[in-house]
Amino acid sequence: MSEDPNIVYVFVEDEDSSVTMEDVSDWLGIIDEIESIRLQFDATSGRTCFQVRFRRSESAQQTVQYLSGAKLKNCTMIVKSRTFQKREDAPAERGDTHDASAAPKRPKEVLRMAPVSSSNISAVLPLNSKLPPGLQMDAVLADLLPTLAKETQSYPGAGELMQELLVAQAKLAELFTNVAEVDQQIQRSNEVLEEALATQKKQPRDAIHPLDKAGDAKGQAASPSKIATFSNSTGIAASQCSPLDFVVFLTERFGPILQCECLMNPQTEVYFVSFQFMMPSDSDAFKQRIHPSAAEGLEKRKKSRVEVSLYEKILSSQEWNVL
Repeated sequence: MSEDPNIVYVFVEDEDSSVTMEDVSDWLGIIDEIESIRLQFDATSGRTCFQVRFRRSESAQQTVQYLSGAKLKNCTMIVKSRTFQKREDAPAERGDTHDASAAPKRPKEVLRMAPVSSSNISAVLPLNSKLPPGLQMDAVLADLLPTLAKETQSYPGAGELMQELLVAQAKLAELFTNVAEVDQQIQRSNEVLEEALATQKKQPRDAIHPLDKAGDAKGQAASPSKIATFSNSTGIAASQCSPLDFVVFLTERFGPILQCECLMNPQTEVYFVSFQFMMPSDSDAFKQRIHPSAAEGLEKRKKSRVEVSLYEKILSSQEWNVL
């Protein structure tokens, strides 16, 4: 039984690589249409390989000649065939003076193939070198693209595939360029932040908080005191002001309340409150308001017929305990 000339066998030198059947199919699909691909065990070498069947035998021959030894995902790919073998350069092409008449003639496809070089790849795929190694087109395959693109009859759609490849590489190159710029910006920001933190650690406390020094010069009275607890001992008539209204007044007039308790006498309908302000500065403001000097100022306002709110009158009429 004769061997099918359309079939090639693809071996991956690194058996632990991440090369999949789909990768091989996409890789060889640029040569010609693949009719079938399957994974099989090769008894001769004792290894697994991919059996690929092309539509035409010429495609199988070109794959053996051009792609055997190339790299896919940084893994060397060996392409074998039971019909074709990879041809080496004839003596006349190497410049030998010996008679080359007996040397086998090379196929026309091999004669059209230019030597693989970085300049050839740059001419075909200008952005290939700007991509990560895992996304770069293989050198041998990239050098073959112009020939495939010109042979529209043998390889229909090769020209369009070439344009799609150029567009895809342009988008990928732009994407990785933007990612590199973002990484540089993040690195610069991290460096600035580290310098700022290092400078802050080296600075003395007076340099970090210049207002603290001024406060110490004026004495301890300049700094806010600890949170105090206020309570009234006279009692507030619920008919004049409900506990809720009084708490609302304290919040709007001085600041938010941290804790508040209310004790109501059901017989006299008089209630007593005990509360704390959330901020020490609000506590200091309330202390100044209930100070006897503030009560004297309120009396002066009454005499001058300046309108005083009900809540201000309640504050002045109460005896306040400060704990």
